Amino acid sequence: MEKEKYNKIKTYILLVITLIWLAFSMILLLIKSRTGYRILIDLCGLQLRQGGVLFILLLMVAAWLIFFLKIFWKKYSSKFARVFVVIGWIILILGFLFGSLIFLGDYLVNSYYTFISPDRKHTLVVREASFLL
Repeated sequence: MEKEKYNKIKTYILLVITLIWLAFSMILLLIKSRTGYRILIDLCGLQLRQGGVLFILLLMVAAWLIFFLKIFWKKYSSKFARVFVVIGWIILILGFLFGSLIFLGDYLVNSYYTFISPDRKHTLVVREASFLL
């Protein structure tokens, strides 16, 4: 009983985290569509771009799909339902691999460098796009 309660609380916490990340992603998309700015978030030296934020959101969605496919697998034992789950797994894996290829290709090609003025009033961000170097 205690384990079920713990798992349910953990599921709700992960759902809230996913919804907060979804709201954050949508706000970034709204800002980019209204202003046209490129969004670059610097987290302790890790430069997270808008594509990275959306990729993390897609990873969360993929994790939720795996969670629901696992529940579906346990709940239904008919061959038709199991074939449906296997097809869902195949589509999920192929989509994840394709999305990862696109995401990593963009991250490998583009680099951003930040220069801060000595008085710390101005920041210059430079993008370098290098392909096959």
